[in-house]
Amino acid sequence: MTDKIPLKSPTDFADPKDWRAYIRETVPPNEVDYTLAFGRTTLFIRFYERRGLSFPNEFRTELNRIRDIREPERAAWLEALNGRIFAAMTQLLLGTSEAANAATVASA
Repeated sequence: MTDKIPLKSPTDFADPKDWRAYIRETVPPNEVDYTLAFGRTTLFIRFYERRGLSFPNEFRTELNRIRDIREPERAAWLEALNGRIFAAMTQLLLGTSEAANAATVASA
């Protein structure tokens, strides 16, 4: 995915199915899985940015390492990373929710 025209982002589409169809039509078949996984990664990065948080360095470092891996392993490694990022995001949201609930209870 280097030296190629920029692809549309998943956020450019109202329905994720439309974005996936766009990727399958636009990207060479051997790069589709990685491109779809990377689309999810970019959404996860935006999650952190929208909350004014830095994307965790451990994930950024691994993402940079994964970019140098060849297919088909690269897509599998990125999917595994996405799972860990999603788990971290879930923990972040749970922690935020618990803190908000504790503050509400304390002020009542």
